[in-house]
Amino acid sequence: GDRATYMEPVTIGAILSVFKEKDGWYKITETKNHWVSGRLTFDVKRAKVETSGSALNVRSEPRVAAGNIIGTIASQQEIFIEREENGWCKIVLENRWVRKDFLKFI
Repeated sequence: GDRATYMEPVTIGAILSVFKEKDGWYKITETKNHWVSGRLTFDVKRAKVETSGSALNVRSEPRVAAGNIIGTIASQQEIFIEREENGWCKIVLENRWVRKDFLKFI
């Protein structure tokens, strides 16, 4: 059967590509036999920022409110989304939110 080899630990928050799934485990390399337990992962969505301006406001909470803009993301930049909530998307492993209306999921 398949025999997994030891590899360095995966960094928390790393985005992994899955090449195969077997018995709750995900193969995370195409040419080597490296696997990670599915219990230690969660699905994310990849999106590209699409605004008519140069950047999209990033907020500390999923709503428009005075003082909650904490940064911007340039138009055409790719980001990873952890979850959606009422038209807002949470950026993976950060407490930062952007409007779904300005994202194109890829």
